[in-house]
Amino acid sequence: MPKTKYKQKPLFWYCLQFTGDNVAEMLEFSDRISWDEEGQRLVADKGVHVINVTDWVMEDQAGNFSGMVDEQFQAFFQLEGDRQRNRDRNETRAAG
Repeated sequence: MPKTKYKQKPLFWYCLQFTGDNVAEMLEFSDRISWDEEGQRLVADKGVHVINVTDWVMEDQAGNFSGMVDEQFQAFFQLEGDRQRNRDRNETRAAG
């Protein structure tokens, strides 16, 4: 059988950014997030992550959770479909 090239199917993620004011929303997003004296913690599939303000918590299609700093998140992710177009339009209006 000849070697065949495949393209990976796109993954969709559910994401929520920690703002510092949305602790209840973060706790509701996942039962793997806990709050302690040191701050927000995500017990993810690859260990425990401290979640700082502006960090993102992400759930993939299989229900696996992970955390990511905002700079990396912005480099790798974009809003899906119409939401992205609306966001781009709003940013263009604000800049003009």
